[in-house]
Amino acid sequence: MKRFCLAASLLLTGCAVGPNYRHPQTPDTPEKAAFVDPGLTKVSPGPTQGQWWHLFNDPALDRLIADALAHNTDVRQAAANLRKARGLLSEARTQLLPTTQVSAGYTRSRTGAD
Repeated sequence: MKRFCLAASLLLTGCAVGPNYRHPQTPDTPEKAAFVDPGLTKVSPGPTQGQWWHLFNDPALDRLIADALAHNTDVRQAAANLRKARGLLSEARTQLLPTTQVSAGYTRSRTGAD
């Protein structure tokens, strides 16, 4: 019993908070809590201009964007190409699943004379 009391007291003392603990202060109004931009952001709020993907200096990305722009001239065609690609991917993934076969049979025979 002494061991239990000792273990319980040790566990409960770990949960104690110091005497000088104070709840953090939160602002009363949203105006006080508004985020302030220190002016360090390098993102402009306007629309992107030009070919922004060239900033990455990645020839593979440049090739993929060029292919996408060449083969997807309008939104409907792009959506159809996306559905086609997803269908092909789904078909390729189903070939990785195991297959099963089920068969049934019945045989009746009589031996001897009636």
